[in-house]
Amino acid sequence: MAVSKLTRVLALPLTALGVVAAVNCSDTGSSSNGGTAGSGTAGSAAGGSSTAGGGAPAGASGMAAAGAPSGGSSGGAAGASAGGGAGGAAGAGGANAAGGTAGGTSGAGGGEPSAAFEPCATEPAAQVPALKRGPPISGFTGMQTAGQIVGVPGEANLLYVLGHRDGKVFTVKDGRVEPTPLATVSVASGGNNEQGLLSMALHPQFAQNKLFYLFYTASGGGDLTIDELERTSQTAATFKRNIYKRARDGGGAFHNGGALAFNPKDTTPFLYFSVGNTEGNNAGVMDGFFGRVLKIEPLSKAVSQFAYGMRNPYRMSIDRLTGDMYVADVANGPGGTIIFHAAGKAVTDYGYRNNNGSPDVNEGILRDNGGGAIIGGYVYRGNKIPGLCGRYFYGQYQGGTVKSFIVKNGQRMGDAVTHNMLSVPGDLTSFGEDGEGELYMASMNNQIYKIVAE
Repeated sequence: MAVSKLTRVLALPLTALGVVAAVNCSDTGSSSNGGTAGSGTAGSAAGGSSTAGGGAPAGASGMAAAGAPSGGSSGGAAGASAGGGAGGAAGAGGANAAGGTAGGTSGAGGGEPSAAFEPCATEPAAQVPALKRGPPISGFTGMQTAGQIVGVPGEANLLYVLGHRDGKVFTVKDGRVEPTPLATVSVASGGNNEQGLLSMALHPQFAQNKLFYLFYTASGGGDLTIDELERTSQTAATFKRNIYKRARDGGGAFHNGGALAFNPKDTTPFLYFSVGNTEGNNAGVMDGFFGRVLKIEPLSKAVSQFAYGMRNPYRMSIDRLTGDMYVADVANGPGGTIIFHAAGKAVTDYGYRNNNGSPDVNEGILRDNGGGAIIGGYVYRGNKIPGLCGRYFYGQYQGGTVKSFIVKNGQRMGDAVTHNMLSVPGDLTSFGEDGEGELYMASMNNQIYKIVAE
């Protein structure tokens, strides 16, 4: 990717069980054009305002399941109307989708089950363990910019890696890239690489219903789109329905945000997704659609507010032990701000207003001014490097610098630590988690690396 200025950078998506890689950039001189969101809201409800029109019916989604014709399935509309069509999503709480599979990982769409994963819960070590990059995983034929890395709980041999600009979900099985993508969506991929396949998240009851979600900018205009799919094997999936589709109200191809995540603390599954601002003050309007984190209930497609007043929340993740959210909001200048949104916190305005014309968010747990766009990561909850438990990792796009810090009782404990041996060759695009909570990093050179102990 050509970077026109030091502060215009690429970032790729991360999500609930993996990274998302999108390219969300810090821009000087590249303003977003357009007006405020045209749709209003249905009014305020306790804990946040419910947004009207968030789940507009979709037409053909551009989704091509593995084995489907390239360019997407034009039959997608049949199951994409409001309320879900034939084969629509399962009810809240994880009931199986029509045609879905009961019985967990050994059923259709499952793989070889491994021991159940439990996130670590110990305090991080005072002395940070020595870390290094593991051997690179490469061989992603046709990939155009590696994005998010997603693991599957109970399937330790499996990773999914998003091709940010090509719209493919690549499968890595036993360390080798499978020849056929799990799924492909038809993406718009302009905007200095800020468009594309942004993120992937697995339903909390994935072991039973095999449902997962893809967030992308659709071809033919760049509409922000979330589709629901069902995995039929470790290497194949079918389109189920569209659950969210919204045209940008201006701003060209920039500031799409791009992360998906479920929160393990929710009793009813909600899918959280981050969206960048477009123009004017739409980020500062509580009942809006841009410059914020929204949440959607997949069955009903009802969209609600979660947090707003953000510029370009490219990477967002949720601690799988505590339910706390970390949002990396890309700044107008180099770097950006890490926002810590504690589990159970009310809808919050983080202060960003005018596109490229006002200060960045006014509330964050850390500000980093270097390395182009800030790339948010994850809290380590694996069990192979005990001293890392509870430490949040993030990085810088340019130069691939990787850092980490600890949050305790809502406060950052000390300064961020730089991990020199983790610097990513070819620039850092995203982080991710495997099915056992171990962390990965994605590079502009289309390779991924595992974080391991020296």
